[in-house]
Amino acid sequence: MNPNPSDTRDAWAGPPVSIDGTAAGTRRAVIAASLGNILEWYDFVLYAYFSPQIARHFFPAASETTSFLIAIATFGVGFVARPLGAAVLGAYGDRTGRKAALLLVILLMAAGTAMIGLTPAFASAGLAASVSIVVARLLQGFASGGEWGGATTFIVEYAPGHRRGLYGSWQQASLAVALLLGSLSAGAMTWFMPAQSLDNWGWRVPFVAGALVIGAFGFWLRRNIEEPPHGVAGRARTAAPRASPLRTAWREHRRALGIGSLFTVGWTVTNYLYLLYMPIYLMRTLQLPAGKALVAASMQIVCFMALSPVAGRLSDRWGRRRVMTAGTVCVLLGTYPLFAFMSAHPGIVPVTFAACTLAAFMAMMTGAAPAWQAELYPATVRTTSISLSYNFAVTLFGGFAPFVATWLIDVTGDALAPTWYISACAAASLIAVRLSTESAHSRLS
Repeated sequence: MNPNPSDTRDAWAGPPVSIDGTAAGTRRAVIAASLGNILEWYDFVLYAYFSPQIARHFFPAASETTSFLIAIATFGVGFVARPLGAAVLGAYGDRTGRKAALLLVILLMAAGTAMIGLTPAFASAGLAASVSIVVARLLQGFASGGEWGGATTFIVEYAPGHRRGLYGSWQQASLAVALLLGSLSAGAMTWFMPAQSLDNWGWRVPFVAGALVIGAFGFWLRRNIEEPPHGVAGRARTAAPRASPLRTAWREHRRALGIGSLFTVGWTVTNYLYLLYMPIYLMRTLQLPAGKALVAASMQIVCFMALSPVAGRLSDRWGRRRVMTAGTVCVLLGTYPLFAFMSAHPGIVPVTFAACTLAAFMAMMTGAAPAWQAELYPATVRTTSISLSYNFAVTLFGGFAPFVATWLIDVTGDALAPTWYISACAAASLIAVRLSTESAHSRLS
């Protein structure tokens, strides 16, 4: 640990610039790594928004409800492929280098997104159309399994030692960017296109545009950046893993894998229920008009985007455990009162205030989490370990969180029932943080 807390820069880190010697190069590296996360969540929003059109075009059934359920189930197929992607692509990144894995991942993600936008409808292609959408979702899920771990590893290994929390926090901020981009893209098509044109072909445009703009630009950026200086490719060849990264991670770092997975339980549930599920909750449960609900949810996303880097920077100064513990306790104890406040005062101003306060809690809880995850593991198995611990929890808890929240409300008739689920998952995260050791001022191994 650095003996001088006021200057936490590691000796190996050098000045706060990138390997090419410029601050602009460092920013390019962060942007390049974050674009894959943006593409993943952008597609998530589009699929959810245009699921009625996807259902009609690719999964025609006897009833509209059956068609819609099949489309939603197909979206869930992507989560099934995430653990496999985490294992395969994570190990690939640890063996061949971070850059090669990031290039492969963004190509796969862009291909899956483009397939959804370009596949002919069932009326002209028959069953092949339905199969193509399933394949696209499997491809996206497989790529997503390697995206988070690979990009997080890349960013944190690129960062100066005294800025790892700040740099890693852009992974969280990029989630908010993706949600805003997806919502604005879908909203623009809805507002400016005739309903018939939107249903026939207009819904495809944001998917193709995302693959071409975000995917192609992301690939170009990733292709023109160097390997991080403190990753496996920046070390001597003798430091490269001799055994399988998967086997090494399981044999030597099981405790860290367990801690990382346990924390991600609360992390992923807040991601899905605080941000993605909030508009649905406000409209369906609190009966807030759609326009007001979207304004409140958008303000919440903006707050989260702005505050995540603040939390990451504070963790560089004060330590990861202190900041993450404070945020997790706020989520644990503050979720029920704030949801109760929204339920009692379902107006645009009180709801926006409560939603933004929840965003602040979440930012404090998760802003430092990417750097914390990276610091749990040595370079030789870092991408594999982050990918596995993160995606295991996302697959089991995050992907099902909206379903669980809706089911709890329907079964209990209590609009506040989802808060107990959020709090229980936050308790798991709190245990994980307290079991870990402080790593903010230590060197990456």
